[in-house]
Amino acid sequence: MRRFAFLTRCRQRLTLNAMYIGIFLGVFFVFNAWWIWNYRSNQPLNIDEAGYLCLAVIDYYGLHYGWLNGWLHAISMPSLQAPLVPALTSLLFGVIGPNINFAFVIPLAGAIGCIVAAYDLGIVCRSRWVGWAAAILVASCPVIIWYSRTYEFATWAAFTATMALIAIIRSKNFKNFYWSLVFGASLGLMPLARTMTIAFVPGMVAAAFWVTITEPSGGRPRFLNLLAGLLFAVLISAWWFIPNGRGVFAYLLGFGYGAHAGEYGRYVPILNFRGLLHWTKFTINAELLLPHAIILVFGFCASIATLVRMITHSRFADIIRNISYSPLIPLLIFCTEATLALTSTKNIGSGFIVPIVPALMVLASTAIFDISSNRNVRFFCSIVIFMIALIAVLPNITLHSSLARARTVNLPLLAGVTISNGLAPIEAYEQHAGYGQDGSTEPVSVRSGHAWLKLDDRTAINLRNDLGSDSSIAFAFRDVLYNVNTVNLAALLQSGRAFDVQQIDPVKTGTSVNGYFKWLQRNRNFCGLLTSSGTEGQFLPAINPIFMKKAAEQAGFLPIAQWNTPDRQEITLWKHRAVLPNCP
Repeated sequence: MRRFAFLTRCRQRLTLNAMYIGIFLGVFFVFNAWWIWNYRSNQPLNIDEAGYLCLAVIDYYGLHYGWLNGWLHAISMPSLQAPLVPALTSLLFGVIGPNINFAFVIPLAGAIGCIVAAYDLGIVCRSRWVGWAAAILVASCPVIIWYSRTYEFATWAAFTATMALIAIIRSKNFKNFYWSLVFGASLGLMPLARTMTIAFVPGMVAAAFWVTITEPSGGRPRFLNLLAGLLFAVLISAWWFIPNGRGVFAYLLGFGYGAHAGEYGRYVPILNFRGLLHWTKFTINAELLLPHAIILVFGFCASIATLVRMITHSRFADIIRNISYSPLIPLLIFCTEATLALTSTKNIGSGFIVPIVPALMVLASTAIFDISSNRNVRFFCSIVIFMIALIAVLPNITLHSSLARARTVNLPLLAGVTISNGLAPIEAYEQHAGYGQDGSTEPVSVRSGHAWLKLDDRTAINLRNDLGSDSSIAFAFRDVLYNVNTVNLAALLQSGRAFDVQQIDPVKTGTSVNGYFKWLQRNRNFCGLLTSSGTEGQFLPAINPIFMKKAAEQAGFLPIAQWNTPDRQEITLWKHRAVLPNCP
């Protein structure tokens, strides 16, 4: 009878806890879905979002017209972008149709997965208290909130990485075959969720080998399970990376360490104090913000204090054994390697730190939990974590609040550090391009946003009518809101067909008439050309419109149509004077 009473209490506790976590996740979903509906619905996308959504729509058409074979063929088409998130979005489109507004459900679902994974990781590493603390810190972390509202791949990369860590620990040093396969599946999906996480794979593999070699018994079966997991990971990722891997690695190396790295990063040395300081400041200001950074610093100090206490009260052999068997070591190995990878490149990227955020919050929560076994101390720590989470969440409730504006404080070495900021990546993206007033929380108004979307639709129609759907078209400008990806997305939604478009790369062409002319001459199959009269709202380095006009005339293009953008720039459509074989 006592046994049945114990089982009943356990079942009731699990049911109650499941209800609590369900309510917590429901609040997170409603909170962010409301924000997305108000500020992202029928509004401009950034260039990456538009490109990823093009892939999702293509995958949807493959599913719609070709069922499973068509869907798999569309997903495996040559691409530089990871296929997982567009593929999941295409399944959603298969139910509701290609509605871009509802595509944001997918990154939001990835963020919810991160919260659940952080909760479970905290439990398997220490306790339910640590699980709740980690879940609250992840759910309130600005970079998680922001990328749950952005159609990019960060949240799903974080979810797969955290699931791999959970599988390493739950596999019991890879004694459990099924959890070994879960590890392999999660590891294989990491680079399919976001290709840049290839840089994090060595840390994850090192963490898996660590837990395998630190267990003295049953070595052969455990190594076989680990190898089975690694083989499973290779099989999952190989089908896409075999045809696409060469281009992906060239792209990642070029933007990570090549000529394009500085374009999207920092012009400072890497892997030294100055570079590390710059990366730390960027990470705090643009991703974590000061409250969550304080939690990580406090967790680090608490872990040092715990280590000192162990040294003074335990034998050296016991300390080494406790550290070796600690479930936190795989997390520490993974986070350390990932941080080294991130600080080795000039490209500070967008949301690159997200995959390690759940693990970092579990490490910090565990260190804080281990400060003292006193219930009052732990209750006080819980209050502090809750207050920090509240401070982080409040600015992200609405853009129509003074709390949404960025607030900074001066700190030694780091200078201005951001305490709070309610702007999602899309607002920061627009602000960086020069839209809006200083301190504006909505750089592009709702009305202006609609006008930019109508411009994409109009351009797609004009290109189809004047040049034909099969024409190859050059974009001789790089506007943040109006570019190859936004126009192609409009074309796909209108007719189900994308244009063969290429956008100029000023890093390669330089800024000269001759450089632009050579770019047009190298691509002699261009039937049409789009140029802009200004440089406002363009990525730097911007294209010189006067030089580009001269290059277009020299290359044999004639202007055939003109229209204006919402920010009063004049767009000119050019057509090649010669009747090229590939042009209609």
